[in-house]
Amino acid sequence: MTDSENDSSPLTTIIAIPIVAFVAYIFFWPASLVNPIRQPMTKVNGELRSIAIAIFDADSRTNVAAVPLVFSNTFVYGSVDEVFPDLEMVTSTPRIDDLLKDDYHPSNDFYRAAAWKSTFVLMSVGPDGILNVTEDQVEEAIDQGKISESARLLWSYSPTNGSDSSGDVFRVQY
Repeated sequence: MTDSENDSSPLTTIIAIPIVAFVAYIFFWPASLVNPIRQPMTKVNGELRSIAIAIFDADSRTNVAAVPLVFSNTFVYGSVDEVFPDLEMVTSTPRIDDLLKDDYHPSNDFYRAAAWKSTFVLMSVGPDGILNVTEDQVEEAIDQGKISESARLLWSYSPTNGSDSSGDVFRVQY
């Protein structure tokens, strides 16, 4: 065999380089760059869950557990710390500010909340950075007993619509 038969042709090199690059792309590309919404969305859902637990903890310190939760006889809407001022009792002060900040809000403002009778709603602006639901819409939905349905089907962010589609992130508790 001669040396010329063992040399790889330029065509083989031209074909091999893109294949190697594609395989490297698949195995080494960071997952956070593939889906930039997943990590903040997971964090927001976890924080809303933690806030809901803290609200129940704060309420259980002042009420007997067998008594149904009644948050307010009038509709209350605002930031989480305004609607539920007792949250500082169950969460350490340095941690409470980090927990209540909405990562999607352009100015890092606190999550929004509403409470009425035995229902409360926690809201994040979602990936578009805009709160797409109004105070009146939330009040009407709670009053009609349709807050869970509205938050899940009408107002919520859907990742299938893209990273900048409208919609908010909700946590509804009865």
